[in-house]
Amino acid sequence: MRLLVLTAGLGIFAAVTLAVRFHFKAVVLPVRFLALAGLSLVNAIFFARELWFSEPPLVLSVVALALFAVSAMLFGWTIWASRSARLKLIYHVDRPSRVLRDGPYRYIRHPFYASYVPYWLGCAVATLHWVNILFFVLVVPALVQAARREEDGFAKSAAAAEYDEYKRQTGMFWPRLS
Repeated sequence: MRLLVLTAGLGIFAAVTLAVRFHFKAVVLPVRFLALAGLSLVNAIFFARELWFSEPPLVLSVVALALFAVSAMLFGWTIWASRSARLKLIYHVDRPSRVLRDGPYRYIRHPFYASYVPYWLGCAVATLHWVNILFFVLVVPALVQAARREEDGFAKSAAAAEYDEYKRQTGMFWPRLS
């Protein structure tokens, strides 16, 4: 089971890495992005190291695999829905030019970030290693901050009124229940 969890976790990490390279557009890589990418790599290495040398309890493996499945499905759906949008990388400074409303964007405003949360939680659950837990505790507020920064960019863009209406209809990382 540990090899399944390890393979799933590293497979998703590889898919996100490829998406960063081929799906998102960036002329210059923002320093904050590079820092987050470096810390993500360190976290993935600790995840792999822990699973290589120890077998997590079955219940933790099952929970981690379920979290990985949610993450992968949401990530893939979001890639599909935004394939022609030419999205910028996290922490990019350009103002957004249009509001996406297809696929998961119908329900949540930041589905990429939302897909990262169960992934990193799955890594922490699978290993219970302090590095993976600490990374998860620190990365979630960083993603919220990045999402708010992007929303501030929308507020200053030509799409401000459309985005304001969109915000009233959708949740940030989780669908609105009302």
